[in-house]
Amino acid sequence: MARTNKRAKDNITEEAFQKLLDSPPPASLLPLTLNAFYWVDDSLQNLLKKNGWPNITRLQSQVLTCIDYGLIRTADIARHGGVSRQVVNRSVNELVNLGFLELTPDPDDKRAKVIEPTEEGKRIVLCALESLNEIEKVLAERIGADKLKLLRDILEMPRGAPLE
Repeated sequence: MARTNKRAKDNITEEAFQKLLDSPPPASLLPLTLNAFYWVDDSLQNLLKKNGWPNITRLQSQVLTCIDYGLIRTADIARHGGVSRQVVNRSVNELVNLGFLELTPDPDDKRAKVIEPTEEGKRIVLCALESLNEIEKVLAERIGADKLKLLRDILEMPRGAPLE
């Protein structure tokens, strides 16, 4: 009997899947927001490169922009970005090797270190912020300033805790 039920369930799943293929629903928020994020970050990468900066990874650009938000500990950056501390540590160490960041003792926790931009790091962060402003200006021209403001307002709205 369990076997029959499983097959019936498999057939329903196959039918439902085929229905999705035949008539897909509108894209969900996940790919839409990821595509928007990737567009902004790809634009940022291109503008940094255009201004003479070396190639950096997507996560490295996030680490650099997090510094502007005042996030100076890998744990805070990891939590903010939804990634592991190990992933952030690797990107931070790569940025240290590039000469953009340095690690100094955390005055609040002697076992930890805080992230600080070097002089060169301050320059790339400033270039990144100027590039992000340029990206917003171009986006306002492309979609309209009113729609960009609405987009920003929506993104800044509190959403509450994630669903469980």
